[in-house]
Amino acid sequence: MDKYIAPSVSVAAVNRFCEKMREENCEIHTLQIYKDGRLMVRMSFPPYSCTDTPEVYSLSKTFTAAVVGIASDRGYLSADDCVLKYFPEIKTDCEYFHRMKIKHVLSMNTGHARCVMPEMAFSENAANGFFSVEPEFEPGTHFTYNSGATCLLGMIVSRATGMDFFDFASANLFYPLGIHNVSWGCCHDGSCQCGTGLHISSDDISKLFLMYLGGGIYNGKRILSEEWINESTLPISDTSANRKRDNSVGYGYQLWMNSQDGYRGSGSFGQLGIVLPARNAVVVITSMVSDMQVELDGISELMDDLERHGNEESKDYSFPPHGKIDLPEINNIYKLSENAQGFETLHLTVDENGVSMHFSYRDNFGYRDKSIVTLNSGNGRWLESSFSAQCMTSFITEIMPDYIPEKLRVASCVESFDGKLVLCMRYLTNPHTEYYNISYNDDELDIYVSDGIRSEEKRRICGKRIK
Repeated sequence: MDKYIAPSVSVAAVNRFCEKMREENCEIHTLQIYKDGRLMVRMSFPPYSCTDTPEVYSLSKTFTAAVVGIASDRGYLSADDCVLKYFPEIKTDCEYFHRMKIKHVLSMNTGHARCVMPEMAFSENAANGFFSVEPEFEPGTHFTYNSGATCLLGMIVSRATGMDFFDFASANLFYPLGIHNVSWGCCHDGSCQCGTGLHISSDDISKLFLMYLGGGIYNGKRILSEEWINESTLPISDTSANRKRDNSVGYGYQLWMNSQDGYRGSGSFGQLGIVLPARNAVVVITSMVSDMQVELDGISELMDDLERHGNEESKDYSFPPHGKIDLPEINNIYKLSENAQGFETLHLTVDENGVSMHFSYRDNFGYRDKSIVTLNSGNGRWLESSFSAQCMTSFITEIMPDYIPEKLRVASCVESFDGKLVLCMRYLTNPHTEYYNISYNDDELDIYVSDGIRSEEKRRICGKRIK
């Protein structure tokens, strides 16, 4: 557990915030707060760590915008450039495409009526996928949250600089910020996803938003121009049609404006980097939440209460595993029916220390290599497992491919419910928690994975005992 709280900060206030969030079905995994250039709070809650690199979903967009800003500062491109300048191979009669500028793409004002990422993520050519969907509105007049637009920004940077987008981002943003443990997912054609897919730690997220608060300077070094920071943090797009209060006050360059103060980058399920200029503060949170407005309201209340002194007693907030339970002895091998994960057999072992599932696995992508994937679950304690597999965890499935194997880390413990074994899987490479509900008898096995997101047909693994 990472835990640092400055002497001026009430520990009880922080814990009350976390408990209140849990009551509201908002799990806080890591929390960091900087004020006046000083670290005030840096906490993680077991089994999570501030150095874990979960996928941060659309928080990826703000990193992409920063890279575009660097390319602009260095003269490779301008926000006023027409998008088609960088795609001369695209032949279209659509006037909206001819009038679309990079600034429209940055501010989600392409004129599209929906996100076009589905056409891009699975395409043999992601750029063709973008231009296959014609805008319905004049660019600059209609806001639509569009991950495909962010993906296009990555391709523009690549074409403008002559470098792979990730390589340019590494050399000009990540390395200068001291960020090295990072990865970014790609579309089917190898283009960086940009609008999602970034795996990065809360420690490193903090660096980006401290740089924004510093007007483009981090640790004494200028990364972005102050002009770009000022332009990108204006409410360029009208988002008043959104029902959520903090999504209705405007959108800049891949940044939401806050209803009370400042702006933020945000990713699905509560991944947040928040800049509060009036407080001279930055807040970074990784989490799993059902309602981000509840999370944002809680942060505002916490910031109001944060610096109150007091010696209130407080029990640390955490995700403790359940106590040890009596477990049956099992050492069975099962032949599995066809499943989305590509698992072929399962060696299930159970003893007083916990549960191990050893899946033989054929990679259905690439060279179709075979391997064994092991998931360990502790009895009364968290156990970590690292493995690669496809279709394992929750994706925004309608817009992103889930058949590409992921590198995963998970902390797991054993529970029991109605006589069934239940494995609580807390992923450390994304925000999600899954429950493996295991039913078995002398001949058959049925595992149903519940997470409330992925469709049921991809979450069931059945088999017959062969040994």
